[in-house]
Amino acid sequence: MALRIGEAKTNDAVEERLRPADWRPTMVAALLAAAAAALLIASFSGIGSAERPAVVASMIDGVHWLASAAIAAGSTIAALSLTTLGLLDLFERRGFGPRFLLHMRLTVLGAFATIAFAVAALVLSLFPTATGGDHHPEPWEVEVIYYAMLSLVALIVGGFAVVLTSLYSTIAEVFRNLPAHWVRDILSDDPPGPTDAALSNERQGTDAG
Repeated sequence: MALRIGEAKTNDAVEERLRPADWRPTMVAALLAAAAAALLIASFSGIGSAERPAVVASMIDGVHWLASAAIAAGSTIAALSLTTLGLLDLFERRGFGPRFLLHMRLTVLGAFATIAFAVAALVLSLFPTATGGDHHPEPWEVEVIYYAMLSLVALIVGGFAVVLTSLYSTIAEVFRNLPAHWVRDILSDDPPGPTDAALSNERQGTDAG
């Protein structure tokens, strides 16, 4: 699988420890993607061949908006996921387990796949067959652009569903493994004592130095 975790032996050990329940968020994403594809098919199934050129031209603005939003969101989520890996020193890592690594990897892979599908949709929308104008495309060209655009829209939605479900699972693991002293400090009603203030000033002085 892409984005191997550590060495080959370590990656194999992680995958062997995965349980069927660890894939539940991914199965939810697959169901959401299937529902989105079924909705698209049902919505566009009644459009005849003569109407498809006008439908393709009218879809361009929506595809541009969806693809641009998917690229921005996917890039941000991938960057924040990599930032999270750099902050793992602050957490108790023993409790995360292989599921955390699985969904962290799926989040990044899903984000990159969504970006790739979105870029493909933007490129497809530049074809003269899609943009209309004075060009009079052959019927088969319209059919190819029509079904390719619908397929890419479904793939973008499906890819982002994987990103969201995997991201939720990753965030749930992070919350589950918050350091105990963080939770105690958050729940405490007592004002910070002199010791806490001294430690805070010492940290600020160290950061400034």
